[in-house]
Amino acid sequence: PSPPKPEDTRTTVIGMDLTAPVPRQAPIPATAVEILRELAAQSDELNKRITGGAPLGEMWVPALRTKDLGLALVADHLKEIPASQQALARNAADRLVRSAFAIDNFGDLGDRDKIVAAHDVFKSAVKDLKSAYASIR
Repeated sequence: PSPPKPEDTRTTVIGMDLTAPVPRQAPIPATAVEILRELAAQSDELNKRITGGAPLGEMWVPALRTKDLGLALVADHLKEIPASQQALARNAADRLVRSAFAIDNFGDLGDRDKIVAAHDVFKSAVKDLKSAYASIR
């Protein structure tokens, strides 16, 4: 029989601290109005971080939370808006997902210019989601 393998005692992987606490997300709000309110706040937070020159590793939390909120709007509250706005909402949520993941990825890669470009798509998607859901405010 082979000897037991030593336990992996590393505390970092690719520069990430494995001992740091993992951020826990709050539950998604129950109503579309509450989701829209938080979506706007998270989007504003991301904008402040980008325009304020925050470390690139700090972009993913508000970007991915905004993505989750946008997906929740479409998954759970699409029927609350007029049928004429539903395609706009689905399209905006799709762009929000792609741009949020791009922001996260470019942050990992340390590419501020690409984060800024992805953020332009992100802002447009958030604006379109707000527009699609304007009738329920």
